[in-house]
Amino acid sequence: MGGCRACGLTPILPDVSHAHLEGSDKVTYDHMISSNLRGRRLFITALTAGWMGCAIGSDVPTSPVQLAGKRATIIIIAPMNLALPLPSQLESSANFVMRALDDVLRAHEKSIQRIDPRQGRQLWFQSAKEIQQSAAEDNFENAVRVFARKIGEVSEFDTLILPSLYVTNAQVRTEGTARWDTATQRIEFIGQSKWEIEVAQLSSVPAASILMSVFDRDGMKIHSKRTGLELVQHLAIQVERRKGHDKRTWGLEDDIPAISDPVRVKAAISHSLFPFLPKGPP
Repeated sequence: MGGCRACGLTPILPDVSHAHLEGSDKVTYDHMISSNLRGRRLFITALTAGWMGCAIGSDVPTSPVQLAGKRATIIIIAPMNLALPLPSQLESSANFVMRALDDVLRAHEKSIQRIDPRQGRQLWFQSAKEIQQSAAEDNFENAVRVFARKIGEVSEFDTLILPSLYVTNAQVRTEGTARWDTATQRIEFIGQSKWEIEVAQLSSVPAASILMSVFDRDGMKIHSKRTGLELVQHLAIQVERRKGHDKRTWGLEDDIPAISDPVRVKAAISHSLFPFLPKGPP
């Protein structure tokens, strides 16, 4: 059966044997002839719709951000938290998140290059110093432009990504979940006890988020979005020793490592890169 060669689309025809016909579809021809005619019309309609769908998917104008994402072939990734201090709580998770970012970009068939952390920070320091010594305003945007120029002097690339991790407070909800930076996660209880345990009243729980900033080869911002990754603390049984009767309560403790769920992390990275890149593999 024919289809759209560009996208390999083959129309899936509906089962018309029990279709309910109204108005002009109520014909008085012989049943076999009318069935064939209806089937042919439906086939043409479905085939046309398939071609139109293919054309729409490929020809509809997209936003400048989406076009930049489609055209980007070589993407350079700066070291994590190039311009921001990396929270000590997240240091052991930085490489884990960077590997997940690599996986997401490769799933979109992008060629990626990582800047050596030491070299990257040295270039960033030089870029910031150059801005401070110039007449330009001393800000992040101008420093990125100089940084992109310095990177472009030694490497070919289409876009530059500056990923940053940070810790924020997730607001606790009544159903036992926490919400922050468009993410929601259930608060985890770890531990068991045969005694009834008091739960401390919580209004917030520490959580990790990622800020994804994307720039073109001139250092002009294309896209920026932050998204929640994971809660970085859980509730555990804490025992206060007392004479005669120990007091047990549920209290917050650090997750070690702070970030560990590959599914959540990749989903968050995809969300943070959207609409520069589509959510999920192409």
